[in-house]
Amino acid sequence: ALFGTAGVAFELSTLWDAAWWWWHLLRLTAYIAAFVYMVEVLLQIDGQRRRSERALRGLVEAAPEAVIAIDAEGLIEVFNPAAEEIFGRSAEEMLGRNVSLLMPEPHRSRHHHYLKRHLEGGGGRTLGRPRELLALGADGRLFPIRLLINDWSDGKERRFVAFIEDLSEEKAREELLLQAHGDLEMISRSLSHDVRTPLRAIDGFSHVLLDGYGEVLDETGRHYLQRIRAASQRMGELIDAAQRISYYSHCEMERRRVDLAVLAGELLEHLASQDPGGEWEVSGALFVEGDRRMLREALYQLLDNAWKFSALRGERRRVEVSVREEEGSQLFFVGDNGIGIEPRYRKKVFEAFQRLHGDEAFPGHGVGLTIAERIIARHGGEIWLEEGLGGEGVEVCFRLGSLDRLEEQGDRRNC
Repeated sequence: ALFGTAGVAFELSTLWDAAWWWWHLLRLTAYIAAFVYMVEVLLQIDGQRRRSERALRGLVEAAPEAVIAIDAEGLIEVFNPAAEEIFGRSAEEMLGRNVSLLMPEPHRSRHHHYLKRHLEGGGGRTLGRPRELLALGADGRLFPIRLLINDWSDGKERRFVAFIEDLSEEKAREELLLQAHGDLEMISRSLSHDVRTPLRAIDGFSHVLLDGYGEVLDETGRHYLQRIRAASQRMGELIDAAQRISYYSHCEMERRRVDLAVLAGELLEHLASQDPGGEWEVSGALFVEGDRRMLREALYQLLDNAWKFSALRGERRRVEVSVREEEGSQLFFVGDNGIGIEPRYRKKVFEAFQRLHGDEAFPGHGVGLTIAERIIARHGGEIWLEEGLGGEGVEVCFRLGSLDRLEEQGDRRNC
């Protein structure tokens, strides 16, 4: 506009005949310079776009997981080398073909409906959530995969990208572990039966000797027989404890909504009736998702320890169960003002049969925290110990996994 206005003014002047050609040459030079500059900018932008595309293509091709991208019609636009290896099909063969070819029935015939539902906004919770499914290989073989789907739009059309992991080896390892666990369970039951039989014999015959021949024996002989009976009974209890650890480590689960506050209240009432003295408190409703029987057992072990190890406080004994929100999850606490646990032992006490006190002071088998830890781990959670109430005793802290995490573990069974 500036050049045009100046040009018109110059042409109307009396000097146009002398400088007209120079002025238009200047204008032409400016236009050419601007054009060259714009071309250079566009070339730079195009170069950056091409470099980005090459980098993205390189990342996709180097990805260890299969990456498959499709358009709104379900036609494959990207099929990386990992996808070629997993499905046994080449990219040249699959590009432009419908992704349903990689699915077994009934998903193959329903895929168009699934895709339409997503495009209309009714896709539910499928996007962004990993799922385990069966896929179809080029040889007709069905194999397990972990599938995660996301979507994006280029402003004109919506597209979908799938990240796929072959779970064949993982499932094979799980199968071997399950088989090994079954073998161990069988051996454990057999050994338990084989060991219990002589233990019962030792306990029974010792009892017969004490009842029938106790007067013949002196005090030392009776004492030895009593020790034999006590040792055989103790061994039987340890076998029971070991079996309980194994049971809660591998038993089947049934998830439901559980109020830990109700369970804790019932358990503390029972413990207080068996060993009166002191007070307890449960704060509010503590709702979680999990197996009710297993969670009740875990709470029992924690509360039994808290009530037992704070007994020396007498009427000052106090046990509290509470919850607070932390980092988007619920953190549960079982605290007492008992004898406490030194920091150096706070991890060791979760090991089976680890005890810090003798039976004379506090009876037990050293498996309570182990059982609680196994149950909480089965629920996708974690457990640890901190300082107790008012700097006394110990506080057991634990959190459970979310319902989504439990669903991924696939435990839907009855314990």
